[in-house]
Amino acid sequence: MFAEIISFVYVLLLWKYDKKHSASPVRLKQIISISAPVFIPCTASAGIRSALSAIENNLIPKGLMQYGALKEQALSEYGIISGIALPYVLFPSVLIIPFSQLIVTELAQERTLGHKKNIRRIALRSLRATIIYSLIMMLPFLVCPDVIVSMTGVCRESIFYLRVLAPLIPLSYLDSAVDGMLKGLDCQKSYFHINIIESVIRVIMAFTLIPFFGPAGITAIILFGELINVTLSLWKLLDVIKT
Repeated sequence: MFAEIISFVYVLLLWKYDKKHSASPVRLKQIISISAPVFIPCTASAGIRSALSAIENNLIPKGLMQYGALKEQALSEYGIISGIALPYVLFPSVLIIPFSQLIVTELAQERTLGHKKNIRRIALRSLRATIIYSLIMMLPFLVCPDVIVSMTGVCRESIFYLRVLAPLIPLSYLDSAVDGMLKGLDCQKSYFHINIIESVIRVIMAFTLIPFFGPAGITAIILFGELINVTLSLWKLLDVIKT
């Protein structure tokens, strides 16, 4: 909270400084009209997705208990997957997330200038680099998850889930990069629709699969949901680049 307050004050001071020294200050109405098509879909996507994610998180323990597990056992299984395996698998994405944010401005500038060849070159090069990096990061989780567990000292029950969730690495990292490129190419509405579709599918799967398949249903939800998201996002990105 303290960091957010400092960030807000710093941005406010910069805004006041720019307002005083700008030769032609932009009115608030103009700022809102220009930025609304960008932040409204992104904000709506985050809000609706958070609500659907909360529903999904409530359905998972209940589904595990319907599967036949005791309450403590169900929560333990869910904790291993969401509290240990997922953070470990997604940890190397600390390098992809800043890249996906930086590429937004890069592609937005090229789009404004009408440099279609540069857009294709940047997008394809970014996709290639993301795929190579994610496959390299996936190998240790597929080949030697037991070594990762022994080095970090977490429970050995997570070894199985680390290996099962390893394919999430290329899907998740590619999804982050593609989402950033879609934002830079002014495809916020598509970004909104795709995220909502994924969240709805995950809720439906959590309601139907987990009572019958238990923990296997949880991993299926995570992998299939990310596969749907990255497939739709990548299809949209390639369509935009082509046209």
